[in-house]
Amino acid sequence: LSEGPNNIAVMTKDGYGASSDIVTRSIGLDTQLPTAVITAPSTAEVNEVITFDGSDSSDNYGIASYAWNFGDSSQSSGKIVTHAYTEVGTYNVTLTVYDIAGNGPVSDALPVAVSSGSPTYTLNTTALNGSVAVSPDKPQYNHGETVTLTAEPDTGYHFTHWSGDVPSGHETDNPLILTMDFNKSITANFDINTYTITASVGPGGTITPSGAVTVTHGSSQTFTITPDAGYYVADVVVDGSSVGSVESYTFDNVIADHTITIDFTIFTYTLTTSALYGSITVSPDKPYYNHGENITLTPDPDRGYSFLDWQGDAPIVHEFDDPLYLYMDSDKYIIGRFGYDPTLQLYKSDSFTLVRPKMPVSGGMSEPSDNYSLDNVEIGNPFGGDRSTSENYSIWIFKK
Repeated sequence: LSEGPNNIAVMTKDGYGASSDIVTRSIGLDTQLPTAVITAPSTAEVNEVITFDGSDSSDNYGIASYAWNFGDSSQSSGKIVTHAYTEVGTYNVTLTVYDIAGNGPVSDALPVAVSSGSPTYTLNTTALNGSVAVSPDKPQYNHGETVTLTAEPDTGYHFTHWSGDVPSGHETDNPLILTMDFNKSITANFDINTYTITASVGPGGTITPSGAVTVTHGSSQTFTITPDAGYYVADVVVDGSSVGSVESYTFDNVIADHTITIDFTIFTYTLTTSALYGSITVSPDKPYYNHGENITLTPDPDRGYSFLDWQGDAPIVHEFDDPLYLYMDSDKYIIGRFGYDPTLQLYKSDSFTLVRPKMPVSGGMSEPSDNYSLDNVEIGNPFGGDRSTSENYSIWIFKK
């Protein structure tokens, strides 16, 4: 056959010798080679994605296949493909085509010069007790690209500052805006939250610790309450609410400020006195006495009696004190004992009575016996009677 149209007649016979009609066809023999054409930029930068287009390749009947070799040991197939170079250099790109008749291979070549282009930078962020949100978050950034860093503390912590490659004067910015002009490393710093427990007391005791007490997030703090002598804890108020009369209180898992206030009350006591053949003068005389209050007890014997001693809750070695000074530190019961005094006797005369030791009187005042002296003179009637009548007498009192 020659190139170009050729007329071919075909007749077939079966096994019995019968023949078919003759069929004539015009058949062209394709010996024309296709044309390979690369359309792509001849320059690029490292990591830049380049589009290689073989659409301008041609053939009289059509292209059957496109094979690409990018010159860096990478290959691909298809009419339009992409590729990126990772290193600087000049790469010879080749496109090889075949037509549908199998004519080929036919190739086209294009040198591509790859340069470093604009520099790219990396950004490294670190954080302890928190995290850093990066936007946009990429492995590399172009020169002049801006990045936003946001510090996000863990529960119970707060952001304090940035350190590392931070622009001067922007260490506490949150968020932080960075302009990428070199490889950067940034650290977000966080501190644990602290809270204040304010502890206060009224008079009559102490609380330990006291005042403004600093407590870290999630920790506990115990307060010890100690009343002074003679006082007791009346109430403990925490954050405005009573927790009762306790001598210790613990704040657990502290996550906020708190207050604790202590009220103390002084103990009060009663004093009961008893006396026979006399009385007791109490000063001051009150139904209740505060702890530590001092009281004076003075014995007052009836006529013809004298004070003997104190019994009951009288202090040791002070049983014979006159007066008795009493320190109130509990409820007390005091007994004043009085006894008949044989050194004192009453004698009646017509006009007066002598109170003198065993000394008879007949019509007038006699001198006291030996070793006795006049102690006092009173006007009255120890035997009863109306003071306005002649039954009133002078009372002369003698004592040894």
